[in-house]
Amino acid sequence: KEFGDRLVFSWASWVGTATCIPKNCGAPSEEPHSRHPTADVIFPNAVQFQCQLGFSLDQAALGNRTFSQECQTTGQLSPSQPCMPVKCGKAPVFTNACRKRHVVVERGVLQNITAEYCPTDPADLTAR
Repeated sequence: KEFGDRLVFSWASWVGTATCIPKNCGAPSEEPHSRHPTADVIFPNAVQFQCQLGFSLDQAALGNRTFSQECQTTGQLSPSQPCMPVKCGKAPVFTNACRKRHVVVERGVLQNITAEYCPTDPADLTAR
């Protein structure tokens, strides 16, 4: 007897059809400060994420900037990892120099902090 997509054993023989349908985990979610392909992910494949410049997984300047989400047999993607801003530490202090701090914020998110140095004495501007 035939029961749709199932195989049944009837009178010493298999009857019906079997169809293998891969698990579709769907498109990966948007993760802040990262880039990735937007196509659906099918089991057993994975999608590779890359943190944007200035971000890493461990906040280290030379830290890992890539991670992947695997499509699991459950049809769900494995957990994501956050891309966090790189911690550069404090800018050094120099004698006879002032330090100006520049902060860039876009849409309420800190994007960049830079330090600019200038001589405290104009005589220090002489060419060398």
